[in-house]
Amino acid sequence: MTTVLEVEARVPSRSVTVGLSVAAGETVAVVGPNGAGKSSLLQVVAGTLRPDPGVVRLSGVTLAGPGRHVPPHRRQLAYLQQKSLLFPHLSVVDNVAFGPRSRGTGRGQARDRAMAELEAVGLADLAQRRPRQLSGGQAQRVAIARALAVDPGVLLLDEPFAALDASVTPGLRSLLRDRLSASGVGAVLVTHELLDVVTLARRMVVLEQGEVVADDTVERLCAAPPSDFVADLVGLNLVRGRARSAHALAWDGVEVTGRGEDLSVGAEARATFSPESVGLHREPPGGSPRNVLAATVVAIDPQGPVVEVRLRVGDQSIRARLTPAGVAALDLQAGDRVHAVVKATQVSLFPG
Repeated sequence: MTTVLEVEARVPSRSVTVGLSVAAGETVAVVGPNGAGKSSLLQVVAGTLRPDPGVVRLSGVTLAGPGRHVPPHRRQLAYLQQKSLLFPHLSVVDNVAFGPRSRGTGRGQARDRAMAELEAVGLADLAQRRPRQLSGGQAQRVAIARALAVDPGVLLLDEPFAALDASVTPGLRSLLRDRLSASGVGAVLVTHELLDVVTLARRMVVLEQGEVVADDTVERLCAAPPSDFVADLVGLNLVRGRARSAHALAWDGVEVTGRGEDLSVGAEARATFSPESVGLHREPPGGSPRNVLAATVVAIDPQGPVVEVRLRVGDQSIRARLTPAGVAALDLQAGDRVHAVVKATQVSLFPG
């Protein structure tokens, strides 16, 4: 696949060092905790933040580098943010036509292109409305049409659905996925939502403390989270230790057995398991091969139909999800000592 975007940049003032490439037709999800450098990455690509040093290339053209900085309005990209940011004094069709017009396309041709894009997002019948006459979901559809109307080399997506009602986001995710697939445009998606990642992207880049800590397929990183942040994002417990055997790791006097890749004794290793797979007991249970972990209750957090119990096991944290009735039966309080139980068949092991 042809690479359309290449970024190798440092921003010392923000303690950010990032490297990223995007192929034509590829959507790369960029995730990480607040302050990890996600917004800085988008700003470097967009041209509102200068790397020092660094290089940004779009379709082989250098946009930023030693002695060169192409201003944002001359970069062949589009930026879709949380809010649609439509021009309030222009009609819907003129909002979408603005991009092509600003790049030299004639008025008639720009309006034809705008109508084609509005048709693609299902809003051709609202072409003459003003932004104030649109719902939030409709306005974001117009913003998608406007972004793609300029034939961008890369589309930058910054939490594009965060400001919208949850009822409209599934349809917009599907719409954006289909439009990106049809256009073959490369995209960089910054999000905190796992559904955005799995719906729109096949590759995920993880930023933490201003650096890329993982770059792999969404499937692999979701199955084997490289960090606590990604584990939380995908809803798994992640513990780290050193391999005691090919199928067990230990930390701080705690040992967990599981299945997966064979581990090298003494090497660093990770184990993942779902909070739903963790049972809590006042007394150590017997039975089939299980991991029985001495734990301390840290917090109890009701979450609708389930209750999340945060636990300390050795010097690491895990979570269990129980029914309210299960928590009540155990009469759990913060500070209680319990036994966390998870079957070995529900623990996945990975090197590193």
